[in-house]
Amino acid sequence: MSTHYSDKQLRLAARLYYLDGLGQIEVAKLVKVSQAKISRLLALARERGIVRISVAEYEPRDDYLERRLRQGFGLHSVAVIKTVDHATVEDARRLIGHFGSPFVASLIPANSIAAIAAAIRGGLLKSVVIDEAGATALLTEIRPRSVLPRSGKKGRSK
Repeated sequence: MSTHYSDKQLRLAARLYYLDGLGQIEVAKLVKVSQAKISRLLALARERGIVRISVAEYEPRDDYLERRLRQGFGLHSVAVIKTVDHATVEDARRLIGHFGSPFVASLIPANSIAAIAAAIRGGLLKSVVIDEAGATALLTEIRPRSVLPRSGKKGRSK
C-alpha cells in the first residue's frame, strides 16, 4: 500500500467519509484522488491511527435463559448463544461454534483430547463437535454432575 499520502490528506478523507457521511465518489472529488484510491486512503488512515473504530459491546449469550435452565434442570453450566432472526442452520452453527467455544474450553481441563474422551466415557458429554481447526469442542448437551456415578463407590451398576 502506498504511503505517500500526507496525514492531512488522510484526515480530510476520513472526516468527509466517517463523520460527514459523504460517499467515496464525493470524497474522491474533494480530496483530489481517484475513487479507486479512497478505500486505500481510509485503510491507511486506520493503519496510522488517524481513524480508530469502536464497536458497542455485544453480549452473545442469553444470561436470563441460562439462569432459568440452570435452576430448572439443576445444571452446573449452561450456555445459550443468541442467533440473528432468519439465520440458516449453518449460520446458527457458526455463531454457536464461535461464541460457544470459550464456554466449552472453560469446562475441559487443560483443553485436552484425553479430557474430552474422559468426559464422554463418564457421561458428562452426550455429543461433541470439533471445529475445522480441531482446537475447540462444542457441547450439545451437558448432564448435571450430580447424576454422574462417583468413582470408587461400592455397589455401582455396570
